[in-house]
Amino acid sequence: MVISIINQKGGVGKTTTAVNLAAGLAGANKRVLLIDIDPQANATTGVGLDLTPDRSIVQVLAGEAPLSEVLQETSTGGLWAVPSHIRLARRLSELESRSYREELLRSALGEVKTRFDYVIIDPPPALNVLSLNAIAASDRLLIPCKMDRYSLDGLGDLFETIDDVTRGRPPLPYRLLMTQYESRNTRTNEAIEDALSPYREKGQVLQIKIRKIEALNQAHMAGQPIFAFDPKSQAAEDYQALTKEVLSHG
Repeated sequence: MVISIINQKGGVGKTTTAVNLAAGLAGANKRVLLIDIDPQANATTGVGLDLTPDRSIVQVLAGEAPLSEVLQETSTGGLWAVPSHIRLARRLSELESRSYREELLRSALGEVKTRFDYVIIDPPPALNVLSLNAIAASDRLLIPCKMDRYSLDGLGDLFETIDDVTRGRPPLPYRLLMTQYESRNTRTNEAIEDALSPYREKGQVLQIKIRKIEALNQAHMAGQPIFAFDPKSQAAEDYQALTKEVLSHG
């Protein structure tokens, strides 16, 4: 199962979700591969890997190395990762000019996909060739949305992009994940729930809401998933619940 954690908006908890969902699935005795294709490489550092320019997703997308040669084992049992690097940003124009540029990652995954139960992809917060590769390679999409109206406003553009990339294929299932939830923001929460109603009626909204908890930022700065950094925190509780919900959908 390949799941991309995608949203063109920044600051919605995309990478935090990619790292902690991947770790949660690994903790559930699944073999998991986390692929970082964001030039910011925050998922890479979020699982404690070094930024190594000659062993990253850059070489894979450029056709210079197979995926199997760049994946690394993390300190979380059952979790491997393909790191990214800032040099990926410098090669975007090169990737844009490649034939079948949207299929580069999907093709690269072919050799290793069967070794893992789940592949989690963390693309950049932008609708560019890297995000298109993530969509094309995915079996499902998980879309984190911050609990504010602005986070939902850009969904139309994202859905149009998904339709363009998957044209001619079966519809790509997706679910929305609400993040940075604060129970005290009663009016905002009510407005967001109203806006989510059409999606919720179609079963496209996950039940769990990820609360706004400082431990998540601290865990990332420490280069650890929340389960290693503070396993008894509310944040770990939330991502454990997310993991169970994702597992329940197959």
